[in-house]
Formats: sequence, C-alpha cells, structure tokens
Amino acid sequence: MFSPPRPSSRAEFRVAILCPLNLEAEVVKPLFDMTYSEVHHPELSRIRGDPNSYTLGKIGLYNVVLVYMASAGKATASAAAAYMKRSYPGIQLAFLIGICGGVPFIDKSLATRGKTDIHLGDVIISTGVVQYDLGRALPQGFVRKDTLEANLGRPSPEIRSFVAKMKAWHTSLGDRQSHYLAKIQQHVQAQCPGAQNDVVYSQNYDHKDQNCQCDLGLGLDQTVVARQRKSAVTPYVHFGLLASGDSVMMSGKVRDVIAKEHGVIGFEMEGAGVWDSFPCILVKAVSDYSDSHKNKEWQYFAAASAAACMRALLDEAPISLEG
Repeated sequence: MFSPPRPSSRAEFRVAILCPLNLEAEVVKPLFDMTYSEVHHPELSRIRGDPNSYTLGKIGLYNVVLVYMASAGKATASAAAAYMKRSYPGIQLAFLIGICGGVPFIDKSLATRGKTDIHLGDVIISTGVVQYDLGRALPQGFVRKDTLEANLGRPSPEIRSFVAKMKAWHTSLGDRQSHYLAKIQQHVQAQCPGAQNDVVYSQNYDHKDQNCQCDLGLGLDQTVVARQRKSAVTPYVHFGLLASGDSVMMSGKVRDVIAKEHGVIGFEMEGAGVWDSFPCILVKAVSDYSDSHKNKEWQYFAAASAAACMRALLDEAPISLEG
C-alpha cells in the first residue's frame, strides 16, 4: 500500500478530521498509523495566532490533521475550520465526524438499500446538509429561509462521485468499518450497550422528570414503539441528508415534522459551520433519537462507529494521491 512520506511543511497535509467532542477525538487516535510531534517537528506546528489544538500524523494513504474543537456547535466549527485553513492550507478534504441524533423510521425513498429503520450506533454519511433552524420559529418547528444565501451548496462533484462509489460498494464498506471498529475497541472502552438498550419512544411521549419509562427500564407499553433489533450488533451505514442547527433536537414531534419536510435522516450541530469552508463529508453515528429521552449510554459506541467508517472511507482514496 502507498505510504505518504513524512511532510516537510504544513502545506503537505491533505485531510482534516474535525471532532466537536473529546470522546470523538479519543476514538480516532487508535486509527493513526503514525503521529508527528509538534515539539520534535516545529515546522509542522500551527501558525502563531491559531487557537486550535491538533494531532498530526498519518492514517492510511494520507497525512492527516485531527482538530480538537473547543466545544460543539456551528459557530465553533466555523471558527475552527477558518483557523485550520490558515495553518494547513493544503487541506483538500475535511471529515466532520462524531455523534448525532437519528430519525428512527424513514421513508422508503430515503432508505439505503431498502433499510427504513435507523438504530443506535448506525452511521450516516452525508449526501448534503440542511440548515433547518435558519428562518421563522413556529410552535411545531422551523420554517427554513428559502433564499440562495441561506441555503448550503451541494457537495463538490468529486465528493458526489466518491459517495456514489461508496453506495455501490456498501457491503465492502461495512466490512472494513467492522474491522476498524474492532481495532478501536482494543484501545477504548466503546462496546455496544446491547440491543435491549435501544428503545424508541412514541413521538408523543415526552421525557418526565419523575417515573419516566426511559428511567424505569424496558416495559413494552404504550410509550414504546415495538421493533426488532438483532443482538449481535453491526452498525449499518446509511447515506442521506443531515439537518444542522444551533441547538440539540429534543422533540420527537418536531424531529418528524422536519424530517418529513426536508427529507433528512439525522440531526447534528456543526455541519453548517464547515460545509462551505472545505470540501466536506459528514460521518455521524446515531447516539439518540433526537427526542427528549437523552442519555450518554450510546455515545462512545456511536463515536467509534463513525470513526471506523471514516477510516474505511479513507482506504478508498477520496482525493487524489498525487501532490
């Protein structure tokens, strides 16, 4: 396999990985084949005035910059991307990876290979980003401002072609993802919490401060939407639109309204801040169902699933290997 030489300058890094949360960066680190110390290689270090922190190294075919964001959110992502562009002007592709909220049931027209259920731990690869909370606020959600300036652009032709290729090689991508997930799990406690802990509640059942079903354990009553999930969990890879907003989606009702209106299959908070700065692919894994029943039980496994999928994508040469 081709192995890139150690870069002699900051301009020779080609790929960036942005992680909004520390746990997301933690599960990426085992995937590095080699790291370059900024202490021992000051010529590779960030420029003066760049507040970002980085891990520099090699992953597979590319010299890579791992970006640690100060916090989650669109504004932070936008600032981190802008500073990274100044320090590492040779970046040609950015991966924004980590966790997201998922739409548990999607229309067949949006399904990847007919799979209309999204489960916790599943991965969503972006085919585009919808900035859903830019517009008028309504009781049931938001009306998106429909102007050229307000809407995010399409992915570049190169990214659209690459994503189309990955759709065609879906089985191979899933196999590679499973391989890298196992590698991550050798270094980080990121095991699957188990199918019994993957529960979808009715969109009409909001979290209660006391005696909520999501605190009391699993009882198949009117609040739980019955569906089956295999005990041996292999995260499925979905392709589709991600909704990006400034706040966490915490309503099953609003989730489903926006999902139906805009054709999105997941919700996250950073994509809109990076999308127009770099050629970008979002690789997000589902850690909750974008409703009010939030907990952190699935976050590490979901983050590891996303990182493993990103690593599998890098194996397929998303950008040219030539300088």
